[in-house]
Amino acid sequence: MRSIGETIKAKRLALGMSADELADKLGKSRATIYRYESADVENMPVGVLEPLAKALNTTPTELMGWGDTDSVTKPTAALDKDSLVPVLTQSFSRFPKVVQEELIRRLYKLDITFSQNVNKLLLCQRDYNRFMDSTKISPQTFGDLLKGVPTLTTSDEAESIAAFFEVDVIDLFFNCAEELPVYSKTKPDENKPSTVNKTEKSPQQHPDKEAELSGRDKKIYQCIKKKAEKDVFIMINLKHYKNILLDKRVNNLINKVIAIITTEYTEDTTDLGLRPIYKAIADEIIETNFIEKYLTHEQSGMSFLISAILERIHAK
Repeated sequence: MRSIGETIKAKRLALGMSADELADKLGKSRATIYRYESADVENMPVGVLEPLAKALNTTPTELMGWGDTDSVTKPTAALDKDSLVPVLTQSFSRFPKVVQEELIRRLYKLDITFSQNVNKLLLCQRDYNRFMDSTKISPQTFGDLLKGVPTLTTSDEAESIAAFFEVDVIDLFFNCAEELPVYSKTKPDENKPSTVNKTEKSPQQHPDKEAELSGRDKKIYQCIKKKAEKDVFIMINLKHYKNILLDKRVNNLINKVIAIITTEYTEDTTDLGLRPIYKAIADEIIETNFIEKYLTHEQSGMSFLISAILERIHAK
């Protein structure tokens, strides 16, 4: 099953279009197009789907993979008399376009809820080998679920995952994992010593920690919240973005980068102040796998982040 990024790249190449040409059509930079096409893209803004689909002569549904007969829809290709697909198609087509777009957004939100719930249950149970053997999902799908990445599954895969956790498949799509009885049964004993290396904590290891942001981190988070007012996907992932900013490694990197930009690139930023820098960092957190991209190699990551920030500032 192809990811959204892989589908975008495939559509672009099929049209013989370069990344620069697509960037011009969307009013974006080449780097942004590459981020959209990257396998690491977890936070594709919903608002970009329609213009992107139009530029690629396709539809948001096709980009999401729902129109790909070789992937998600294949199990329902041969419809039986009890199939609901004709009813859904007729119901969907009678709505105004704006309502159809909202339905697509809400359907995507179901995939996000499902992926987050499975991720939490997996991290609680940690019986990964038995999960793989029982559900028969692909290693790529398993890896995405383990990372909490929004994942498109087939109906058979969703039902096999629900059966593995002994929950109703409807609950996985519509409820929070913490509300499921199986969650309390599989939740690890917090009194037991942790086997995790405490020097390598990531934001996902304390998703429920309520800590207050301060200083620059708080201002960056405010920029993210402002964008969330117009993008449901960003709104859904606010907690994830906050946990990234709570990571001390991210905090140290951001402080160093801002210090370098404000002292060595004064011609680029003196008249603008710090707000454009905060907004650029917020965009990087939203649109990239920030920790993996900028913290894997500290020195090069710092240089890459400085370049990305300056590129965003100059593009505005």
